[in-house]
Amino acid sequence: MTLIARFQFLTHDSPKMTHAQQAEMVCSAGGRWIQLRTKGKDYNEWRRVACEVQEVCRSFGATFILNDNVRIAKEIGADGVHLGKLDMSIPEARRMLGDEFLVGGTANTADDLLQLDRFGVDYIGLG
Repeated sequence: MTLIARFQFLTHDSPKMTHAQQAEMVCSAGGRWIQLRTKGKDYNEWRRVACEVQEVCRSFGATFILNDNVRIAKEIGADGVHLGKLDMSIPEARRMLGDEFLVGGTANTADDLLQLDRFGVDYIGLG
């Protein structure tokens, strides 16, 4: 069972550093939970970037969470997936991934928190 880290780093699209470079910088400083968050990439590019970040995470023993994309998370064997309100539903993701993957969700309101709790997410991102 993977413990939920108290410090979680979300990568971001940046012209200065790749997602893998961001992950390596954070892991080198002791971070052990990386969430790949990228927008606007086609499937092949998204998968390539996910594999690069996952490789960094594995080399440091860090948990690797993929934002938004259940399919790629399952294909590459990520540790989990984080889903926003407009992404695949939590119950559907859990059916696809099973209990061995971490499934997290985003909450913006108290009602969101209650719903995510009912869905049985492993963690909740606030914001």
